[in-house]
Parts: sequence; C-alpha cells; structure tokens
Amino acid sequence: MDIQLSEEQKNKIKELFTKYLQWDKKEYEIQDHRKHQKFLQDKLSPQNIEKMTKDDFAEIYKKLWASKTWTNKDYKVNEVVKDNGLEKIKEELKKLLYNSESIEARIDSFGIKGLGASSWSEILNMVFPEKFCLWNNKPKTVLPFLDVKLLPDRLYRYSLTEGKDYSECTSVISLFKDELERLGGEKNDFVDVDCFFWFIFTEIIPKEKPEEVPEKKIPEIKGSKEEIKEHADAQYILLSLGNLLGHPTYTAHPSLESHGKRLGGIASMKEVPPIASERILSTISNIDVIWFDISGENPIACFEVEHTTDITKGLLRIYQVRHYQASFVIVAPSDSRKKFEIEVSKDPFKQIRNRYHFVSYDELTKFNEAANEYYKLKLKIFGETGGEV
Repeated sequence: MDIQLSEEQKNKIKELFTKYLQWDKKEYEIQDHRKHQKFLQDKLSPQNIEKMTKDDFAEIYKKLWASKTWTNKDYKVNEVVKDNGLEKIKEELKKLLYNSESIEARIDSFGIKGLGASSWSEILNMVFPEKFCLWNNKPKTVLPFLDVKLLPDRLYRYSLTEGKDYSECTSVISLFKDELERLGGEKNDFVDVDCFFWFIFTEIIPKEKPEEVPEKKIPEIKGSKEEIKEHADAQYILLSLGNLLGHPTYTAHPSLESHGKRLGGIASMKEVPPIASERILSTISNIDVIWFDISGENPIACFEVEHTTDITKGLLRIYQVRHYQASFVIVAPSDSRKKFEIEVSKDPFKQIRNRYHFVSYDELTKFNEAANEYYKLKLKIFGETGGEV
C-alpha cells in the first residue's frame, strides 16, 4: 500500500504524543504491555508450543486480553480444545507464528476454530511486536477519531477474516510506529503504538453518546396466556438455547433473574467483544440477547424482547447494528405479530425486511423444548463428543 499521513494528521499525532509523554499512567501501561509480551513470547516459543499441554493452552488463553469478554474462560478453553484437538492447536500456532509463508497466507489458512482476529492478532503482536499490529476496538476507534481514512470502512465494522486485510491494517498502523519513532527519537514497535492508542482511547476521545435509541425499560409481564411470564424469562430461554446450540451468548441485562438464576451467570460472555468502534459497541451492548459465532467475535442473531404491541423501539435498537451480517429477531406475545408486520414494512426497516423475524413466546418455548429433546437424544446416541447440535 502506497499510503502516508497528511501534515495535519502528523501535527495532531505530535500534539497527542506530547500529552502522552506527560500521562501519569504511561509507565504502568508500558510495563504491563511488556510483561504481557514477555509471557506470550516465552509460552509460544517453538519449543514450548511443541510440549504444550491443555493446561498450558488454558493459561495462555486466559491471559489473552481478547479473552476478557468471556464469563467462564474454562468453558471457552474446553470448547476450543474439543473442537480442534490439542495437536491441531499446536500445529496451527506453529504455522501462524513460524511458517515461512507470507503473513497473508498464514492467516488465511489459520485453522483454530474459536480463535478470532482479536486473539490471533494479539498473539502475533506480542510474539513479534516489531512486525505485527494488534487489531481490536482501540485502532477501530482511534483511527476514525484522528480522521485517518486509509482503510475500507468494513474493517472498522467487522472482524478480520482475510490476511490481506490484516496486512492493510498493519501498513496503516506502521505509519504511527514510524511517526512515534521520529517524535521520540527511539526505536518503537507496535506495542508502543498500542500504548499510545490506549492513551487516546481512554484519556482523549470524548465519550460520545451512541445514536439516539429509546431507553429500554424492563417491566414485569403479567397476565400472559403463554408460558413466559416475565421479560427475563424470555431472555433466560434465549441464553440457554444459544448455549445449547453451541453459540457464545451475551445479555444486556446480567442482573435480571429468572428461574432463580442471574442472567449474567447463564450468558457465556460478560461483554460484547471489541469488534467495532466504541460508539458502535455501546449500541450493540444494549441489545437484549446476542448469539455469536464460535469465535465469539461475529454476531449471528440479535434478539429484542418486547412485551407490548409497541415493538418499534426494539426494531429501531437492532436496526442500529444493520451493518453486521446477523438476523434480527423480535420476541413478543403472539398478538404482537400483526404490529410487527406493519412496522417492518415502513422506513427504515423495510430496507432490510428479510433480516427481521418475529418469534412469539409460545414458539420460543416450543423451539426450546424441541432443542432440548434433540440434544438429549444426541447425547444418548453419540455421547458427549458426537456431532454438532
């Protein structure tokens, strides 16, 4: 890529770098980053990968910053090991880090199911900080803030899946590495850039309000003829069903309770992963329930539970994340279906009408019962390791 920063952008970086040098948390962040770097370089050396045990992999995964989104990290580790096998994990890590092919080819062939871009870019960045950048919500937020428009817009909205995209991201962030080196008079690497981005991300960028979306109140549902009696009951089923079907799950209301359990204890993820800029993340985080793909980085279904016939607010809330390739589902009493059909035929929803779906409480309950019966039969026939739900 033949790219460069404008003089205006360089002046802005210089201004922020001066403030960064005076930041009272600067040394702590640098030390913390270098400690993390040393840990991963040691644990992921060729010889240590070769003799890696499941416990070693668990220790590595739990230390990844990308793993902080998970409520139960042991569950995630077990899923990754079950889906891939330890020997495959070791082989894939060796190929990613030490193969002689181009980084684009290594990423395109990377085959550890359940480890997405936030994880593998963190590993690459920490093991080889002079070569590879970390790509998560910090650069996705900082670059637009600095008006650096050198990457396709989709790279700020979705998780990376192709090696060429990661190379483009690295090329752009390398401009910052070079500029910091010029300003600081030292040999900087991509870890230094990440510390600088962290400063901008936490200390400089104003906390912008997300797009105006009506605040959601969580009322109790009384008098329903269907089995779901409260708003939390529907979320409980959605989270349990998502877990049963093998999807990482998230709820915007972890403190609500149903069946004597907090929803936050049922969801496998405690926060939305860093898949977008901070502003977009704040919108996604308000969706009632989200199912993700196995990596935990790409939403595949967004659910809004609405107890009244006024479902427009739920439609609007999930419309804000229309750039993600996910299905949008309204869950409500069956007598809300007609209202749903009327509203999704209006602007702006009709533009993506095919992505909106309505599920009644009764249909959700039946789906959950059928899925549980199927899962029991699957376990009876195949045992714990057979097939996929």
